[in-house]
Amino acid sequence: EGEAGGRRTRRCHVVGSSGGTLGRSKESTVFVPRSKLSRTHARIVWSSEDESFLLLDCNSRRGTFCDGKRAGSEQGVRLRQGSILCLGQLASFRVRRIERREGGEREMQLEEIKFKDEHAMELPLRSR
Repeated sequence: EGEAGGRRTRRCHVVGSSGGTLGRSKESTVFVPRSKLSRTHARIVWSSEDESFLLLDCNSRRGTFCDGKRAGSEQGVRLRQGSILCLGQLASFRVRRIERREGGEREMQLEEIKFKDEHAMELPLRSR
């Protein structure tokens, strides 16, 4: 986060219809410099069938969540404007907007936000 006119600015990332990855690899579409994050932690894909972006986990150790629901590696979670996605308990993003560009290309803007416990976690069931 930087300073702009005395206010804190949040980093925004753009993901298009071609999709993208989130992780600590510098080659990620959304680079998140956290050592405990997987190199490729999650990915976002465009589903032309559903006409929506889907969030999928890349078999990360800490999990990937959208609005408290765990994303699987095969079964994605649908992203909507205002959705909160979390990479483990390490990083959070809000979907600022999803737009249709000229030529039919879709574009989604993600804004980094401060992680809060209530953003994330579907807690695992405890055995009794």
